[in-house]
Amino acid sequence: MNTTLSNIVSKIKQNKSLKIGIIVLCALLIVFIGFTIYLTSSKTENTAPIEIFIYPNENIENVKQKLISQNIISKSNTSFSTFTKALKYDKNIKSGRYVIKPKTSVFTLVRHLRSGLQTPVKLVILNARTAKDFSEKVTQDLMITPEDMMQEIKRQGYKHDNEVFEYIIPNTYEVFWNISAERLLDKLKKEDDKFWENNKEKLKMSGMSKKDIVILASIVSEETNKKDEMQRIAGVYINRLNKNMLLQADPTVKFAVGDFSLKRITGKHLQIASEFNTYKNLGLPPTPICLPNIDALKAVLRYEKHDYIFFCAKEDFSGYHNFAKTAEQHRINAIKYRKALNERGIH
Repeated sequence: MNTTLSNIVSKIKQNKSLKIGIIVLCALLIVFIGFTIYLTSSKTENTAPIEIFIYPNENIENVKQKLISQNIISKSNTSFSTFTKALKYDKNIKSGRYVIKPKTSVFTLVRHLRSGLQTPVKLVILNARTAKDFSEKVTQDLMITPEDMMQEIKRQGYKHDNEVFEYIIPNTYEVFWNISAERLLDKLKKEDDKFWENNKEKLKMSGMSKKDIVILASIVSEETNKKDEMQRIAGVYINRLNKNMLLQADPTVKFAVGDFSLKRITGKHLQIASEFNTYKNLGLPPTPICLPNIDALKAVLRYEKHDYIFFCAKEDFSGYHNFAKTAEQHRINAIKYRKALNERGIH
């Protein structure tokens, strides 16, 4: 074995080209090891996840200052500039929301930023009474502004802004922070399509159109937050529609007046001239009066079949309602509720 090794060493000494090749290979190996150590040894300063927001048209100095100001890298850190030049990140800056994990290697940081590997935003859509209200809520954690969203809603050509609620299902969505208003509405419409595809049999059995279901669900949403009453209330309104009666839904009057804080609907409110006033106009209002919650949508799809055609808030202010099959019984229920309002000084 020793003789064989001696022969190899002897041949290397005699072969100048082989000798140079081995020296070069060793040098490259040393450089590679050193560069690998450099790549992995330079890490970010943060000890907890930190999010940074990069806007369109920002330059590399803006990005660097954000990283420094949030103590992700130090002013003395040269590796960020080195990797920026090596990966040409200064020419490939992508806007977005990025969450930087603790002690990330600076090389990985630059590579992620250059690749645009954003961390999605959890967008929670629960309720909204108007398109303006929706625009303000939905854009709170996004780059787009409420004005951007309202402009896009108007651009899509709805007769009423609230018509957009016919294509939105309240839920939690994952979106990128820099999503445009147009792309966000497109995404919500696709999710809306999925919901109705999954409920197409219930929709067919209801005998109503999707539009009517959504509009009625918006009224039910405003009438009660009691899930166990929603199907019964939906049944009342469907009974009234089938009998060609005025819906006389107080929430539609609040919407027509434009005052959602009203605690008591009076005669003057009922006289407002509006196509949303269901005390004056037969049938459903032209659009949803709010973004209906998912429970109300399901309640209307599975409305309770009964003979009630009236309901009135209970006098105990529990949030529940008294239901009636006759006008006389409803009159008695209404008197009890009005008395309770008067005793509490609610006008």
